[in-house]
Amino acid sequence: MKSTAKNAGVPLVFTIIWSLMTLGFDGAIGYMFWQALRSYQFTETPGSVTTSHVDESREKGGKRSYRPKIEYEYQVDGKTLHGTRCQFSDGSVSGTGARNSVRKIVDRYPVGAKVTVFYDPERPETAVLEHGITGTELFMLLFMTPFNGIMLGLWSGTYYHRVRGNEEPLQRLLRQTAYGWEIHERCGLITAFLVGVSAAAFIMIFPVVFGIGFQPSLLVMEIVWSIVLLAGVVATVFILGYPQGAAIDDMDGTITLRGWFGATKASVPRSLVKSVDVNQGKYQEGSPVMFEVVLTYEDDAGLPQTASIVSGQSRERADAVQGWMQEKLGIRTTGLEASEDM
Repeated sequence: MKSTAKNAGVPLVFTIIWSLMTLGFDGAIGYMFWQALRSYQFTETPGSVTTSHVDESREKGGKRSYRPKIEYEYQVDGKTLHGTRCQFSDGSVSGTGARNSVRKIVDRYPVGAKVTVFYDPERPETAVLEHGITGTELFMLLFMTPFNGIMLGLWSGTYYHRVRGNEEPLQRLLRQTAYGWEIHERCGLITAFLVGVSAAAFIMIFPVVFGIGFQPSLLVMEIVWSIVLLAGVVATVFILGYPQGAAIDDMDGTITLRGWFGATKASVPRSLVKSVDVNQGKYQEGSPVMFEVVLTYEDDAGLPQTASIVSGQSRERADAVQGWMQEKLGIRTTGLEASEDM
């Protein structure tokens, strides 16, 4: 019992650590966004650049990091002030393309250039050259999106395993209707959308970093986020509309197989159902093992056809679905079949 409790606690500890780290970065980015939004109310005044170059430093391990070193002066109520921020998201960056990314910022503000300075009227010493939301803030939001998606997934898994872990495997799949039963994997709209957005954000990070750098323009990030959100919509449509599930009619003795978006794929008399099998396999090399419950039946021409009922990583659930359907349809087990791909 002690061993079980210990093993059960490891995922929760990992979930808490991951969440604390993620929320810490979220807080820093949130504060950055708050400052950027607040700067829309800043007052404009002319200024001039006094210093402009790429500041290079070495981190632990000899890794080089770069940041824009831009200084400028401006006047407020006859008093000359000095600013050092280009935007609120200024900071050191390292890695591939970091120096070129910083160089592009420095080149926009050569020494002696006349610039517009945006300063806080309540604290005139707080000033930036680029006010409002910039591409850097949107890139940081993109960067953290997959981490937040994993965090939500970890807590969702913790909830189902710890709070709802004592439920029967079929309890979340079955729904009784006026004519019989429906069996279908249910995924919420928000969950499907977040999965798509998180996956798309992870993919889009790489072309941005390696193609443009760590400080892309606002226009670039607006295009990137449009792609990410569109991918979230597409993923939602795909996940919610995926052709799985069935409805068993106890009144007329048929089983209705679901197609895309819940449409009827086929209505099969129970006498034409030949087997309900559990196939084990992987979608591709390196992916987790999946267990898919597959129903085999004969069509009107007497040809064998198959339909996916549910799939997932739980063999216990797959076996439970198989046993329940075999009992409802009055057929015998055919055991577990293995396949390399699904």
